[in-house]
Amino acid sequence: MEEFKNKLQLRMLILTVTMVAISFLFQMLRRDQNLTSPLTNFQIQLQVALGVVLYIALLINWAKATLAIRNPDKLKRLYDTEMDKRQVLLRQKSHSTVSRILLVVLSTGTVVAGNYNATAFLTLLGATCVVGLVYRALLTHYQRTH
Repeated sequence: MEEFKNKLQLRMLILTVTMVAISFLFQMLRRDQNLTSPLTNFQIQLQVALGVVLYIALLINWAKATLAIRNPDKLKRLYDTEMDKRQVLLRQKSHSTVSRILLVVLSTGTVVAGNYNATAFLTLLGATCVVGLVYRALLTHYQRTH
C-alpha cells in the first residue's frame, strides 16, 4: 500500500506542476494578447472553456488523490478500483493513459494556437475532438464487450 501511496504523491506532484504550467501559460497568453492578431469571439470563448475544463479536471484528480492519501479507507478503495483486473484491461485496450495525456496536450496547444493562427487553432481543435471521440468510443466498446 505504501508503493501506491508514493505513486499517488508522485501523481499529485505532476498534477500540481501541470496546473501551475497551464495557469502560467494562460496568464502569458492573456498578457501578450494585444500584441497578436485580433481573435474572434468564438476562439476566445473556446480558449476560456478549454482552460476551465482542463483546470477542473486536474483539480478533481488532485483532490481525489489528496483525500485518498489522508484516509486509509479511501486509499484502499482507490487502490482496489485502480488495480481491478477488468479496469486495467479496459484501460490498456483503449490506450487510456496515452489518450488522456494527448487530450491535455492538444487542448493546451489549441488554446496557444488560437492566439497566433486561426488555421492551426481549427486544426488542433479538430484533432482534439477526434482524439476525444475515438477514446470515448473505444472505452465504451470495450466496456460493453468485456
